[in-house]
Amino acid sequence: MTRVFIQKCIDFQEQRYLNTNKQMLKLPRELKDLEKIQSTHHSTVTQNIMIQWRDYLIGEIQDKLRQTDERRRLGKVNHHFFEANNEIYEQSPLKRIIARFDYILNTYLREFVKISIYDYVDFIKDFTNPNLNNDELWRVNDVPYVIIHLGVQKK
Repeated sequence: MTRVFIQKCIDFQEQRYLNTNKQMLKLPRELKDLEKIQSTHHSTVTQNIMIQWRDYLIGEIQDKLRQTDERRRLGKVNHHFFEANNEIYEQSPLKRIIARFDYILNTYLREFVKISIYDYVDFIKDFTNPNLNNDELWRVNDVPYVIIHLGVQKK
């Protein structure tokens, strides 16, 4: 079950917190349009992770518990998912399973945030000039990132 869970983490690593796909963004865009696109993308990714992870975890745990219930009936397992006694729970194999899921999920989320930040920094670099005095080298994108309309209001 852990192997399947880890593979699910790897599959989810393809997602990013912000949309950095230049073809999908169709740059340049108005600032308010970019804000809407990024907000929608973020909401979609958040919902996707929350719903799919929740459904996946519940499904995996229920499957595991069904197998455990069958093994318990045969006398091969000695833990119960709805254990009320904290001392018994602390010593149970179920606690180790849940702790393993927690560790994997926390590792995945840290990696998701790290990859998303690096991805966005690289994306923004494409629209900024490198400082040659600091030996920074990268190609600047030919297409601008954002369209900003400036105006003057007279009193």
